[in-house]
Amino acid sequence: MSDDAAAGDESRRPGPHADVLREYDKERRQRQRRRFKEAHDDRAAEKQARRDARYRRRRRREPYLRAAIRVVERLPLWLATRLGEWVGAAIFRFCSVPRRRVLQHLRLAFPAKTECERAAIGRDCLRLMGRGVVSLPALRRKGVPWILDHTDVVGEEVLREALDGGKGAVAVTFHHGPIVVGGAWLGHRWGGVEVGRNARTMDTLQLLVDVREALELAIIERGNPRAIIRALRENRPVAMLSDHDVANVNGVFVPFFGLLAHTPVGPAVLSLRTGAPIVVAVNEWVGRTRYRVRFLGLLRARDDLPRDEAVH
Repeated sequence: MSDDAAAGDESRRPGPHADVLREYDKERRQRQRRRFKEAHDDRAAEKQARRDARYRRRRRREPYLRAAIRVVERLPLWLATRLGEWVGAAIFRFCSVPRRRVLQHLRLAFPAKTECERAAIGRDCLRLMGRGVVSLPALRRKGVPWILDHTDVVGEEVLREALDGGKGAVAVTFHHGPIVVGGAWLGHRWGGVEVGRNARTMDTLQLLVDVREALELAIIERGNPRAIIRALRENRPVAMLSDHDVANVNGVFVPFFGLLAHTPVGPAVLSLRTGAPIVVAVNEWVGRTRYRVRFLGLLRARDDLPRDEAVH
């Protein structure tokens, strides 16, 4: 077989989840999607009532949270991160709902580990989450130059290769590490934009939005595809968080820890429609006051597969 023929066969190889797609044929997956949407619609009133109740609680807590933010933003960054770790550990120990949710997910991810080992991992997860949230006000005070000086970047050539095609890049990451640091670096180093949403009250999400605004980061409101496509046509990277389980957006079921999980397909659809490659990135803590942005790889849309399979 010639090299050209071999390359052609390689380009037409099955998609990464072709075996799953064969097991779960299109009609079966469509039925599962319909059941998912129907269950969501049946619970829409209940969900709305919970959202309204949560909104009222947040409104009552908002003055206290704003006062706490004013105090924390005056702390040294290292002290704010230590405080956040203590808060996260206290939540794991004394708040049963988040502890139960974390342990439930860890049982799926690490079935071979003991309950004590999973508890240690869960405690560290919430410690890091607390570190990230509580340090946001102090990080806002530091500003962009300080953030860039304290951020190491690994694999920047991956992003450069993606942008060399002239069609922009979809930078996909997830809720891990100091995501605002990665956004600041991407925005000020490469003119990148982030896809996000606003919040009705002062909570963790709105705090993150405020920090992004203070750092002069370009934000595209979620649900505005024209602005996203415009940024890609300008050959800019567009950063998206892809680990939301959002029932009211288009999604597919893909294997995740042995289960079929509903996963939004926005980044994949953008890549298929625009030709922009997907760059996978991770934001990491190196220390309490130092960070790392790591680009893991480059994914390009395939035009030799049916659209339904290419999205996977």
